Amino acid sequence: MALSLQVTPSAFADIQNAIDYYQDKQEYLAERFAEILDKTFAALMSMPLSASIIYEDVRYKRIQKFPFIVIYRVDVVSDVVQVLRIFNTYLDPSKI
Repeated sequence: MALSLQVTPSAFADIQNAIDYYQDKQEYLAERFAEILDKTFAALMSMPLSASIIYEDVRYKRIQKFPFIVIYRVDVVSDVVQVLRIFNTYLDPSKI
């Protein structure tokens, strides 16, 4: 099964916001975040069904060393891992 990764516009905006935030703090943090996020995506692609389920077919995987989780779903029919959001766990979900 050859999977493809699809990042939704909302998830892309979340990634950009996180990188911008870390860029303002210290440039190496933004680079480190991007590097670890890439590793997280690679892990999702290698074992997409191994992460915890949040709701029905929606899963999440923690991003190491940063307070974020990747919220995604796997469409086994079309072989797509769809990243729905990159959520900052320090934020209140009701405020998003």
